[in-house]
Amino acid sequence: PNPAVQPSRVPGRKSLAGTPSGLLFSPRRTSLAASHIQPHVNSVHYDVQTFGSSLPVKVMEALTMAEADDIISVKVDESGWAWMVCGKLLIIWKICQTVVAKLCVCKELQLAPSEYEYTADLVTISSPGPLETAPVQSISVLTVGAEGRARYWASLAHEGNHTEADLELGDLCNFVVAVRGGSFVVSSCRNHLLRVSTDPSGRLGFRALQQGQGVLSGIGRRVSSLFGMLAPPPNDELHSVLWASEAGCLYSLTSSKVCRWEVGDSSEQQTLSWESRCSLDENIADAIWGSESNYEEMKEGVNVSYLDMKLSPSGLVVLAAAWHSQDIPCIAYFCLVTLQDVGASVSDHVVVEVTKHTTPFQMSMETPNRTEAVAHEDKTKMLKDAFLRFCRSDLIGSQVLVDELFPAEGAGEGEEGAELDEVVTRIDLDLVDDYPASDPRWAESVPEESGGFPLTSLIILHQLEDKMKAHTCFMDFLLQVGLLQRLGQVTLRGGPMATRLLLCEHAEKLQAAMVLKTQHGKHGELVNAAVSGALRKNGAAVPPSLTPADVFFREVSQISLVFECLLEEEERRLKENPVASVQWAETVLTVNNILKDMLQAAGQYRDTKASMYRSPPPPPTHISVITRQHEVVLRSVYPQADSELRGALCEQLVGLLDLYLGGYVAQLASLQLRTGGRPAAAQQERYNALELEYGQRRSELIAPLLDLGQYQWVAALSEKFCDFDMLVQMCEQTDNQSRLQHYMTKFSDQNFADFVFRWYMEKGKRGKLLSQPSAHHPQLASFLQSHQHLSWLHHIHVHDYQSAHETLSSQATGETRYFSKKKTLLALSKLTALASDMDQTQLSRHLEDIVEQERFLLHQETLPEQLLEDKNLDRQTMPLLTPHGLITLYISEDNRISNEDDFKKALDLLEYINEEVAVDIETLKREIFARALKKDDWCSWEGSDDPLEPARDSVFVKILLKLIQEGVSLQAYLPDVKELLDSEQLAAFNSKPYFEYVLRVNYEHYLQSQI
Repeated sequence: PNPAVQPSRVPGRKSLAGTPSGLLFSPRRTSLAASHIQPHVNSVHYDVQTFGSSLPVKVMEALTMAEADDIISVKVDESGWAWMVCGKLLIIWKICQTVVAKLCVCKELQLAPSEYEYTADLVTISSPGPLETAPVQSISVLTVGAEGRARYWASLAHEGNHTEADLELGDLCNFVVAVRGGSFVVSSCRNHLLRVSTDPSGRLGFRALQQGQGVLSGIGRRVSSLFGMLAPPPNDELHSVLWASEAGCLYSLTSSKVCRWEVGDSSEQQTLSWESRCSLDENIADAIWGSESNYEEMKEGVNVSYLDMKLSPSGLVVLAAAWHSQDIPCIAYFCLVTLQDVGASVSDHVVVEVTKHTTPFQMSMETPNRTEAVAHEDKTKMLKDAFLRFCRSDLIGSQVLVDELFPAEGAGEGEEGAELDEVVTRIDLDLVDDYPASDPRWAESVPEESGGFPLTSLIILHQLEDKMKAHTCFMDFLLQVGLLQRLGQVTLRGGPMATRLLLCEHAEKLQAAMVLKTQHGKHGELVNAAVSGALRKNGAAVPPSLTPADVFFREVSQISLVFECLLEEEERRLKENPVASVQWAETVLTVNNILKDMLQAAGQYRDTKASMYRSPPPPPTHISVITRQHEVVLRSVYPQADSELRGALCEQLVGLLDLYLGGYVAQLASLQLRTGGRPAAAQQERYNALELEYGQRRSELIAPLLDLGQYQWVAALSEKFCDFDMLVQMCEQTDNQSRLQHYMTKFSDQNFADFVFRWYMEKGKRGKLLSQPSAHHPQLASFLQSHQHLSWLHHIHVHDYQSAHETLSSQATGETRYFSKKKTLLALSKLTALASDMDQTQLSRHLEDIVEQERFLLHQETLPEQLLEDKNLDRQTMPLLTPHGLITLYISEDNRISNEDDFKKALDLLEYINEEVAVDIETLKREIFARALKKDDWCSWEGSDDPLEPARDSVFVKILLKLIQEGVSLQAYLPDVKELLDSEQLAAFNSKPYFEYVLRVNYEHYLQSQI
């Protein structure tokens, strides 16, 4: 086994197979109670005490936001500087001896891209003077990715200024250390060492660390091996690099040797290269298994891995792990090997201390679960105790207690997760509703269990401020002990609510209460009346020693009741006081100010503290209050007010509406942000519903201002909240086209122009639609592409006759409903084609197509008037008929005055029947001729000597003569005489031989006439 290997658990990222000297760990997911850390522990060998401040907020946030499988490494320097690597984030801070973390230096840097995980061993800091006292401006930072990409900050004070270079390590980087002269040594896993420094321009340079320099340089490999200077084997693995600043020496520990360099500001000399493998392996094996009877045989199966190296007063101390492959179970022994550095070599006296042994890959630790027997109420008390310890700066004791109460294993799951939410909510509610225990008037009313955060002030406003401080401290506590990110949701007001959102709501109520208390001092009578009404609604009794304000402002969680009570008191005063009185106007102005200031204070707190609560904004609140006040101001007060009062009322009302509508905007933006701008299916429905509600509310609240002619405020609200309908209506009412054009430019990225065009379309204002300034012609043309019935007018307006012709031609071709419309479109298409600048060939082709369509329409246009009247058809409104429909009309019995022209038109229409239509043209042709034959009484000519003579005046023969005149081949065109005689329409003539005789004679005669 190789305990040095740390596999990566992040998909797509690689982990270095090296032994980091920094602490490598994952975010807190296990209880600190497992280690039994106490605030102060004494032992013969160590003394553990709390020191300095808690971790900086940036560090806590990084740990809080990290996933369970994120690899995080930390390194603490003896100088008091520390750094943590989490993904591509590097946080460097100075451990201070103050309990206030925010007073310490803490900087956040971005690491260079790398395919591999960064560790704290790939980061180091340097300073011209001692790091212990160095100011942040003099601290420089070097980070190197595993592939050798170096990033250097000359000053930690300027996080955004850095330079980069690619180091030629030949292998993966595993250590970065700062040495003398503001330079650094960077090493690879295969023991390739570089010295890195900056030139006067600040650019990074590097060179290989000098090897074998000094009195022995230049001698052969064979001789140098006698002095421990043998060149490293090709597969030598580097385990540790150590900088001894006081001695000015650099040490390296590889799989085969220990090396030392004496380092100057710009150069270095290798003064030691000691072959350690055989000596150390033998000493370690002897220390562990030397007493075994078969030790000589066992030595062959001993495996030793070097892990790290440190410098102590006794010498160099190497940490190693040893195990025997044949042991069952296989046990790893951890050893501390002390080497005496005697200058040119290493003393033969080696001390091996076997410190611990364990079964590899089977380590486990059982932690007693105290939470199983802890009741819910007890957990609330114990978490309060942990919070109070936190407030007393007993950070470790607070963390231990929290981890015992709510272990991280299974965090947020099932009943335990719900219990955590309930306990946290209960404590925060106790804080905001806490009793002023120091006020003697409350002595009989304070319960035994109060919030636990003493309120020492007797002044209500100061008590509210203290509660705000307590809430802020509680939020910091939840963040620091790792509970904040584990909070889920609670059930409130009949539905689920995010716990962090409820905590934010508590703080917002505190902010609103402080504003109300300030207004209480200015408008005591009004606020007292509202407060008393709220207490009545809540069923709260007022002890004789207290005032209604004392009781009301103590229970901050019920502050929302005052809104409705303020409006009720306002309406009462409006009824009781005459319109012309000062009290009548002041009441409304005062209530408006109180509502606006309270809601504004709550909203500003939510906006500025959003990162603390990490929760989406709540739905717009107090909807009924604002809509009710909106109604009172505009319907009851505004009509009675003079111009000055109207202006003040509208300004206040707009302030309220701004807060109200801003809540919708924030929630819509949050829904988009949480889904990357494209809400998932589950969220999309919620987003659409909220957006629809927002649009409706927005119009309902702004429209009355438009009706009252308050255009200044309509513009202010509509511009801010993008109510395009109100903006267009306002511009139309004021006939301000220049302002409308301004909005088209201002909101061009939101397609305001399209909205205007669509608005004109819906309102039937097509003249204004088509008379847009030339600057908006491209947008109008684009809009009209989906409105072709108007786009051709725009083309004509801009003299683009060819586009107008193409649009009209397309519409005419697609028109299948109305005859007159198709006829008009064709005529207009022909006119625009003639007016266009098309070349003659193209124009002729287009005109031929139009003429052909007009020829077809002529058949419908010339339908007999009598037939149209019988069919209740009007030439201007009748539908466009198909060729088959026209044929049916022309040859039907309803066409009582039909003649050869009608039947000839029917025959001509056969060529317009589309092949896709399921009509047999030959069958239809036989039907046309059969109906033509029926127009005359052929049997009445029986007995005539010349059967041709009487038939000359028949409709059938006249049709034949027209066909002959047009050059139609009757032989090919006429249906077979037998098939014609067998047609259904001539069934009545089957028993009349004379009819067949006459028909055949005429067939033969006219067919022969064309030969």
